Amino acid sequence: MKIDITQGVRRVLQKSERYRKHETDLHFSEPFAVTTLGVLLALLDEDECRAAAWLDECGMNRLLVANTLIFETLDLTSEENGEKSKNIETDNKFPTRIRFFLDGDEVPVGRLEPEFVSGVFQATQHLREILPQVVFATEHLLYALSLAEDEIGTFLRDHDVTPERLFGKICRQEGIDLEEPEVISVAWDDISANDLPMEMPQSVTNILLTGMPNDPATVYRILDASANRAVEAVRVLEDYVRFGLDNAEMVKMTKQMRHELASALQELPQHERLAARSTATDVGTNIEGTNEYRRTSLADVLGANFSRFQESLRSLEEYGKIVAPQLARTAERLRYQSYTLQKVVRVPYTTGSTTCDVQQRLLQSCLYVLIDCRKPETEFVALVQAVIQGGADVIQLRDKQADDRLLLQRAGSLRELTTGTQTLMIVNDRPDLALLSRADGVHVGQEEFAPSDVRQLVCAGMLIGVSTHSIEQARQALLDGADYLGAGPVFPSLTKTFDAFPGTDFLRQIAAEISLPVFAIGGINPDNLPHVIEAGLRRVAVQSAVTESQDPAAMCRLVKEILATHP
Repeated sequence: MKIDITQGVRRVLQKSERYRKHETDLHFSEPFAVTTLGVLLALLDEDECRAAAWLDECGMNRLLVANTLIFETLDLTSEENGEKSKNIETDNKFPTRIRFFLDGDEVPVGRLEPEFVSGVFQATQHLREILPQVVFATEHLLYALSLAEDEIGTFLRDHDVTPERLFGKICRQEGIDLEEPEVISVAWDDISANDLPMEMPQSVTNILLTGMPNDPATVYRILDASANRAVEAVRVLEDYVRFGLDNAEMVKMTKQMRHELASALQELPQHERLAARSTATDVGTNIEGTNEYRRTSLADVLGANFSRFQESLRSLEEYGKIVAPQLARTAERLRYQSYTLQKVVRVPYTTGSTTCDVQQRLLQSCLYVLIDCRKPETEFVALVQAVIQGGADVIQLRDKQADDRLLLQRAGSLRELTTGTQTLMIVNDRPDLALLSRADGVHVGQEEFAPSDVRQLVCAGMLIGVSTHSIEQARQALLDGADYLGAGPVFPSLTKTFDAFPGTDFLRQIAAEISLPVFAIGGINPDNLPHVIEAGLRRVAVQSAVTESQDPAAMCRLVKEILATHP
């Protein structure tokens, strides 16, 4: 069986050779170089590919796969197990966690696991029913894994990474209207893995079928079309961040990307581009996707144009290698920048999902209250109930002195008390405790994890907040993927000491530039709250003003009233 594959799939298959199952798990006379587990791990390593993004949407990450599919397969003595568990808990880097499943040497590819071949075969058959030509990309590879009749296929389907869901996403990506459910049904008895060919050439890279004819006119025609699409798409994105978000930093980023692309395109002689251009004879202009002229929301427009921009850059990168190597390098760099931009552009959320609900509640929040663990628990529970009753939109559990056991216990109580209310629950500094307590988010400071690192550890829908003390830190947090910011300290605080106070000048800077929800923090109380509002912010985070008040509920109501009514 031969199929065309993209460069991304080639990388994934090559990388999957390095992931080896523990020898006690192999039931074959010789180990298979490429397994479904290896392919899944390799897909998760490809942070920027579409398959990894889809896995992230389903809450799938390296830690979940490792804990579910790798660690539990170890057959160790209790002493060894204790030592390994200790190492696992203290190590934050995933590759180290599975070091004992990696072979350092190159693994010659002689055979593929039959379940993997079966999944690819079935995926190819299904895709051929909807696509004129099947070129396997990473999302198709993920679809093949979801079809596999093995532990990996079951694991994916159990975590909502189902063939039906993936096939639907592929169809929407191709602009195909799903009206034929039989296409996405999985016929498990159609093919037996034992009947499929497993012998492969010496290297996975030999799976590629056909090359591109070395025709300069064809190359320039492709580059010209890709260049036009890329420039048009980035302009659409620039218009949104300029007029939709009013975000100067993002406008600067998109404009710079557009100018860099235009400069790089000068490497292509204009006369060559125009000579190769033939719009009238382009067979693609007469092919119209089902949803090509249908956009139901701003999110649809942005999603389509991010995809168009990235796909066009990839085409410029690959074909540019033939006639314009510097253009190819620039296209590659801009493509990676576009992935970062896509993370930080706040696309309007549609309704209906849990993630959406949390994000919408964050956007509507104005009062953020920080509380400590409080002893005894009855005092903690009474304080939380009063703060919720007073209308607090967000409650963060923050206590630098409490041990892990107490923090987790209080986090569990806070989760229980906020469940069923409109109050969001955040845990400070600790992604692990946020996960264990099913918090709505985790908040980190400048000395803790970066937001991009936290995102690798927590589920896709969890909010990530970052404390910032300068406009430079705020800009970086935005690029790192933070969902909201804390800005301060504005005034001296009773609960925390600082060497310097950015004050209201910082609030003015951040209000003028940052589009994320920003909560002013540091010594804020009803007396100085008007200064915060005058600086441009109507979101605040408070602690002692509420927690040390004789009537926390009344204090919350007062703060919210000032935020809502002060001119």
